[in-house]
Amino acid sequence: MAATVRVDSRLVHSRVVEAWIPALGIDTVVVVDEKTAGDAKARSAMSEALPEDVALKVLRPGEPLLPLLGKDRRILVLVPNVFSAKDLYDRLGKAGRDLLLNVGILHEQAGRRSITDDIHLSEPEIEALFRLSETGVKVELKSIPDDAALGLEDARSRYQKSLESSTSR
Repeated sequence: MAATVRVDSRLVHSRVVEAWIPALGIDTVVVVDEKTAGDAKARSAMSEALPEDVALKVLRPGEPLLPLLGKDRRILVLVPNVFSAKDLYDRLGKAGRDLLLNVGILHEQAGRRSITDDIHLSEPEIEALFRLSETGVKVELKSIPDDAALGLEDARSRYQKSLESSTSR
């Protein structure tokens, strides 16, 4: 099974379409998100944004993903946040341990600190990523395929430095 899970608050957008899909040779994008599943306009816009040869599937959290992960498919699973990714991997169990987890665009919001220009994480999100890593999931942080991957220890260090710099002002 060739699949990657990507955390990206924007889900399907130009960076996914123009960079990630070609770099990974994706033929199916699976969005796992309650809001998108209930919004026909959002699903239609996502479908129209994808290349014609890339299928779109939208699932609600909790719907079975394993049947979509066939041997001959190259799948990009998109979730909107770290906790959705943690839930997905928890439900997949051992079957999910072979799926790379890429943390991509996560915008600034209360409690988050800048890890890179595009990736902002909170302490609970970092801890959730470490818990996933401890179960054998390979976790990388990068917003585009050509970027060097940032590891979790580096992310935690950058988070701490950001905290220290904001409290010393």
